[in-house]
Amino acid sequence: MTRRCVDCGAEFRASRDYHVRCWDCWHDQRGARTNSNRTFTVVRERTVPAVPSELIRAAIGLAHPDRHPPERQESALRVTQQLTDALERTRRLEQAA
Repeated sequence: MTRRCVDCGAEFRASRDYHVRCWDCWHDQRGARTNSNRTFTVVRERTVPAVPSELIRAAIGLAHPDRHPPERQESALRVTQQLTDALERTRRLEQAA
């Protein structure tokens, strides 16, 4: 089953119902990652994305299904949903910064 990571928002394939983090975020949470004989620390920088929330909000307005003819509404809906998810992640990162 495909899910979105609760930390970074990336899509990942969960093999169990209780998996809520992608592989990288799960290892980040644990602090270290092992690869064969060595252990190294994973450093993932959590910064504000390059696209500000105001721009994503404007793109949602342009991509909204109500602004498109019936033959493009399905595609517009999919894009609007993805932009809405991106807006939520961006707002969380902006508040944390």
